[in-house]
Amino acid sequence: MALIDPNSVSIAMSQLAAAGVGGPSSVSLATGLGLGITNCIRSWVITTVDVGTLGAGVGVSPVPPYLDTSLALGTVSGLLVANAIAGPSSVQLATAVANTITLIVATATATTVHTTVGVGSGPIVVAPTGAGISIMAASLASSGLAGPSTVNLSTAIGTALDTLAASIVGAVVIAGPPSIVPSTGVGTGVFL
Repeated sequence: MALIDPNSVSIAMSQLAAAGVGGPSSVSLATGLGLGITNCIRSWVITTVDVGTLGAGVGVSPVPPYLDTSLALGTVSGLLVANAIAGPSSVQLATAVANTITLIVATATATTVHTTVGVGSGPIVVAPTGAGISIMAASLASSGLAGPSTVNLSTAIGTALDTLAASIVGAVVIAGPPSIVPSTGVGTGVFL
């Protein structure tokens, strides 16, 4: 799969509805969440530690990357409270946001470039760019959310995304010209 904006917004909308988070701004919230999470994931840098044969190749994740939902829920819950987003619906909001993050991560495809391994594989290591807060703030604002807690909400979710990036598990399969000479190396890439 790939990160597709309308799909991400649909995921956010369904998770907000499933958690019982609704109201006049729920469409704007779902749009801001879906677009913000997707754009944040696109900004992350992927590196791999490769093993295979000598050459240059391109890596693609054969299975979706994985992020543990309970880890995401704990991180999002803590950061919502730390940013003064606490109230009667905060548990539902944290659940919807955490589920949205893990589901959108699962739609991403890691794509990498490898200069020393032509055929092989490697686990991915995800590094955030630190832009989570600004990306979420821009996405929530562009979707029409401008209330008094929007800054706190974008700070909590953006920080959660930057924090959770390193916990993503995945791998790439590298394809390129075949060789019989063993090689190791490092690949770099992004999520599409």
